[in-house]
Amino acid sequence: MRRQPYNAGMKQFSAWVALLALSLAVTTANASPSAIEQRIAQGDFANALLLCEQQLADDPHNASVLFLKGVTLAKLQRPDGAAAIFEALTARYPGSPEPANNLAVVLTQMQRQDDALRVLRELVQRHPGYAPAHDNLARLHAGMGQTPVTTSAITPRLPSQGPAAAMSTIEAWRSDWQAGRVQAYLAHYADDFRPDQNTTHAQWMAQRRARVRPDASRRIQLSDFSTQTLSDNSVRVSMTQRYQSARYSDTVRKQLTLRQTAGGWKITQERSQ
Repeated sequence: MRRQPYNAGMKQFSAWVALLALSLAVTTANASPSAIEQRIAQGDFANALLLCEQQLADDPHNASVLFLKGVTLAKLQRPDGAAAIFEALTARYPGSPEPANNLAVVLTQMQRQDDALRVLRELVQRHPGYAPAHDNLARLHAGMGQTPVTTSAITPRLPSQGPAAAMSTIEAWRSDWQAGRVQAYLAHYADDFRPDQNTTHAQWMAQRRARVRPDASRRIQLSDFSTQTLSDNSVRVSMTQRYQSARYSDTVRKQLTLRQTAGGWKITQERSQ
């Protein structure tokens, strides 16, 4: 049987199934992810990239825009840049399978099939219910002349969306805090959130309203994530938080606990070390 070329097989890859998976809050109205997505859908990749660069100039750690920049670079046949972005997002958000999936796609475009196989195998181990990774792994095996993965070898369960969705909420929280969007920032907290036993929720809200204001010098960077799903299905995320502004800067180890509510994932606890 004639073997399918890699490039032809790539067209069948479930490459961009999760294009909106990191649909997080945006920093400015001029270059929102929706505007970038529209340009991509229209095939206007040059202007999509321009919008990405404009947004990232104001908020260089915005994960949703970085993700879309990676997609755009791949569409522009610039796989090196796309791979660098997806690799960084994979390390930054281990609870979200989409960046790793797209990294494997781009590596295949670069004729780095062995690296793509490694990424996909690690991905299906971390997220056994993430169907696109299984599909891509099977297609990559078939394209390399190996025995494809059969459906009987795939654990038939839905992916755990808790950690990934919680990580998206944390990125939106960071973005709103950095931009000084106090209403959006406070909306990420549960109604019963209390910073400590001596402060009521109302008192804490008043304190944060006074402190979280627009400040062009403010930069907040999160890294070194670890996630834990608790017995009540809450998600606890530990990370390094670097805060910098013209008046103050510090680096702490931050721990957020989030619970899924009717209004989405909300922060129920916040601790700093």
